[in-house]
Amino acid sequence: TKKGEPQMLSLNSLTSIFLLPELKVLRSYQKRGSGARIIECEKKPKQEYCTSCGSGKYWVHQYVVVRIKDAPVRDKSVELLIKKRRLKCKNCKKVFTEPVPGINKDKRFTQRFKRHVQWACETYRSLKLVRKYCRCSNDTVYRHFY
Repeated sequence: TKKGEPQMLSLNSLTSIFLLPELKVLRSYQKRGSGARIIECEKKPKQEYCTSCGSGKYWVHQYVVVRIKDAPVRDKSVELLIKKRRLKCKNCKKVFTEPVPGINKDKRFTQRFKRHVQWACETYRSLKLVRKYCRCSNDTVYRHFY
């Protein structure tokens, strides 16, 4: 690159800096209007175990994409679009989704975002200011932190 030009981060750099350890970046872009950073990624395949019977034998039932809110970077929202596998157990025939470390089961935000909201709750006086700063609903803030 020329002197004075901003350097573009490679996808590997983005993965190591921003993401959870088991995610691989596919592409990253900025959302029009809001300026939010959208990071499309997929979970790296590894051995999973059935949540019902504990068996390690399964087949891929389907793929799903989930939208997860992450902590902001430089006051810009970050959303992860994660492609995950839904797996079907060969023993008990139950369907389960592979978990992603750093995201609690059935939640739509990362643990990093939860810590960010916690910090905002300790820093700001009112729920309205916390909601505005974190760009999330009153219910999200109130249910998890008050």
